[in-house]
Amino acid sequence: MTIRRRRRREIEQFRLARDIDAAVLDLPKFVDRRLKHIARDLRHLDRRLYQQVVSYIDLRLRAGFEVPIPPLRGHAISPDTAIFMDDILKALRPKAILELGSGFSSALLARHCAEYGGTLTSVDHLQEFGDLAAGYVSAWGAQDFFDLIIVDVIEQPLESGEHTLFYDLAPVAAKGIKFDFAFLDGPPKYVSEKVRGGFLPLFKDVLSPGCTILVDDYYRPGEMEMVAGWAADGLVEIQQENTALEKHAAVLKFVGR
Repeated sequence: MTIRRRRRREIEQFRLARDIDAAVLDLPKFVDRRLKHIARDLRHLDRRLYQQVVSYIDLRLRAGFEVPIPPLRGHAISPDTAIFMDDILKALRPKAILELGSGFSSALLARHCAEYGGTLTSVDHLQEFGDLAAGYVSAWGAQDFFDLIIVDVIEQPLESGEHTLFYDLAPVAAKGIKFDFAFLDGPPKYVSEKVRGGFLPLFKDVLSPGCTILVDDYYRPGEMEMVAGWAADGLVEIQQENTALEKHAAVLKFVGR
């Protein structure tokens, strides 16, 4: 090995040792930063879990102990959103409710109709979820106020000549009902990123003036862009954006056009 090569190797080893020393010296700071980040995330998770547990207990007390309540995780309505929706229903007392995307929320909505008068029309494109929702509704003793419609998610024409992807309107329109409350929780995101945007203006003719629309999953960009677009088009007024909920929610007033 020549003197030049030996010298180059010594320099490379010196630089490597220097970098290692620097990394070792910086290690406590790195660990401290990571621990602070982990602690922050745990505090946030703790608050979220606490909020859901408290809301679940509140929901159980409101519903009673004789009816089933599933875990309410994943795709299901979150406990805090369920409480939020229940408060809105009690304040507004709607008589004709439209649900887009069935599930445990169907039991909450149908039971409201049973207690305060009214009917629930629930729309879904999957029979298995419709059957599950029907089971919850029946267990809650509100089956006489529940009408399940299973339809396809299809491309449908708008007055503008454009087409939009959403639940088939025809079976819902055929009922001849003007709905004064709508809960938008479907179709699921995997169908299309912005598939729920098809609800308006496609379903506007089955909504009564001033209909309240509760939008779930409002933390997602697709839902936020959807609502902003409806407001810009003069279809809705945004009455509340509840970002304190686990999945966020928006309360809209249908003004039509």
